[in-house]
Amino acid sequence: MRVLSAVTFSAAVLAALASPALTGAASASPAPPYNCWSNTTESGGEGGCTAGYGYARVAVVCANDFDKRTTVYGPWESVTPSGGYTSFRDCPSTYPYPVSASVQKKAL
Repeated sequence: MRVLSAVTFSAAVLAALASPALTGAASASPAPPYNCWSNTTESGGEGGCTAGYGYARVAVVCANDFDKRTTVYGPWESVTPSGGYTSFRDCPSTYPYPVSASVQKKAL
C-alpha cells in the first residue's frame, strides 16, 4: 500500500511540475510597440511606432501666454509589424503653443 501511494504522489508531482513549463512556452506575449518617434508641429504634435503589437498614441504638452501647461492626447491607434501608425493632435485654442510631444504605448 505504501508503494502505491508513493507512485501516485510522484505522478501528481510530475504532472504539476510539467504543466507550467508547457503552458509558459505556449503563452509568450508578443512584443509591445517599439521603434517609436514623436515631434511637435506648428499647431500640436505627432508620434508613431513602426514595430511591435499593441496600441500607441501621441501626448502633446501645450502652453498658453502665461506659460501654464496642459497635456492633450491623440487617439489610441493599433500598431502591428506590417505597418506603423501616426497619431496627430492639435493644441486647444486656450493653450495654443506646443512645447513637447511623446508617445504612450500599451501592450496587447
